[in-house]
Amino acid sequence: MTVTLASFRKAFPEFSAAQYPDGTVTYNLGLAARLLDEVRWGELYDDGIMLVTAHNLVVSAGSAAGGGGKVSGAPIGIVASRSVGSVSKTVDTSIGLQDGAGLYGATSYGRRYYQLLNMIGAGGIQL
Repeated sequence: MTVTLASFRKAFPEFSAAQYPDGTVTYNLGLAARLLDEVRWGELYDDGIMLVTAHNLVVSAGSAAGGGGKVSGAPIGIVASRSVGSVSKTVDTSIGLQDGAGLYGATSYGRRYYQLLNMIGAGGIQL
């Protein structure tokens, strides 16, 4: 199977055309396909493409929103502290983070991608 705009939206219905224009999703699908080695990923290639795409879309949407608002796939966590006067709430999103995941730890999609990346052994390639 090759990932298409339609198959991506079917697998991840939270990325509706209303919030994520076709051109933006298509660009990110192409970018992900160029970043992943199909031979190395094997049967997980399409999954990797879709997870990287979803991660990049969430990161882009979060940046465009100035980090405010609820973005699908944004990391969730437990409430670490609360205040009542002037309303304040701190959330610990470090639960489930993996060392070395970098920006991929910033979204649930990136975390799932990073787990797959480690399972397929995408270490260094000798040229």
